Amino acid sequence: EDALFEQFVLEKINNHNPSRPLFMFWAPHAVHTPLEVPKRYLDKFNFMKNDTKTKGRQTYAAMTNFADATIGNVTDLLKEKGMWNDTIVVFTADNGGPINCGYHDIKCNNGANNYPLRGGK
Repeated sequence: EDALFEQFVLEKINNHNPSRPLFMFWAPHAVHTPLEVPKRYLDKFNFMKNDTKTKGRQTYAAMTNFADATIGNVTDLLKEKGMWNDTIVVFTADNGGPINCGYHDIKCNNGANNYPLRGGK
């Protein structure tokens, strides 16, 4: 899903006249449940051997890497189009990771870690 949104954002920027203002709001879902990421990103984190059988931490790390790559692609295109110096990017996150799956109170490894804060969503 986020790969489709990334392509949409890149297309809009690519087709935009840089002499005109552009407002765009994009809220990626990449580092959020469901824990899904393209395999090529997951493979980068195969070194995480001590992860549980659900590979929650590995998947979460891969999702973060994917989000970083998509923002990097947008940043690179803004620079290429000469729009970067007149751009404000606000990159924010929600209020921390869940400490359980939230499905009928079943505990599972979803990859979240809110340390040093306590609790979750």
